[in-house]
Amino acid sequence: MMEGTYIKGPYGYPLRVYKITNWRIKMTKQTVDKTLTARDKTHGNFRQQAMTAQYLKDFLHGIDGWKHLTPDQRESLETILTKISRILHGDPNHADSWHDIAGYARLIERRLSGE
Repeated sequence: MMEGTYIKGPYGYPLRVYKITNWRIKMTKQTVDKTLTARDKTHGNFRQQAMTAQYLKDFLHGIDGWKHLTPDQRESLETILTKISRILHGDPNHADSWHDIAGYARLIERRLSGE
C-alpha cells in the first residue's frame, strides 16, 4: 500500500495509510510524554485517578437501576465518573473537566428530548 492512500477501516470508515519511520516513532513518544506531563497537572496521578474512577464505576454497577440503562447512558455516566475522579485528583479549577461533564450529560439529554 502506498502512503497517503485510504483503506476501509472499522464500520466502513476510511483510514489513511502512513509509512512508519523511526523518526516518527521518536517524535510520537516525545509528543506523548509531553502530553502526559501536562495531564499530570490537570488530571492528577494516573494510577490514583484510575483507582478512584474504577471504584466509583464499580459502585454504580452494583445499583439495580444500572441494568435498566441504555449503553449510551451507561457510557455517559462512566465517563462522567472518570472526569469527577480527575477533578478530585488533579486541578479542580480546570474548566475543561467541568465542561466535559456537562457535555456527556447533554448528549443524553439531547437524545431523550429528541433533539
